[in-house]
Amino acid sequence: MQPLVENAVIHGLEKSPPGGKLIVSARRAENLLYLSVYNSGRLIEPQQLKRIQEALAEITTAYLEKYKPSPDYFGMLNVLCRLKLYYGDEAGMRIESNEEERTKVTIWLPLDACLGPTPNK
Repeated sequence: MQPLVENAVIHGLEKSPPGGKLIVSARRAENLLYLSVYNSGRLIEPQQLKRIQEALAEITTAYLEKYKPSPDYFGMLNVLCRLKLYYGDEAGMRIESNEEERTKVTIWLPLDACLGPTPNK
């Protein structure tokens, strides 16, 4: 969560007028744990958001064998790669940015893997 909160502060709130919001939340739905970081700061441009979403969609456990770090969106790609390594393809990440809700990053983890011992991968 730390890199996502850091991104929200550096790329969202620091580049916005004072008085913004940073909200970290958690919820459970069936066998998944969802963790979200929301900031009311600067929006992500639609073209950039699409590129980030496409880059995140490519990351699966099979992709990790060929993964080559990229300077673009490195922090988020790194977080998603770590999630996939620890929890497999059931884990994921979504990023949203729009005028009504501003920017929100949500990650999800399979709850049974969170409650059990750390996988040895």
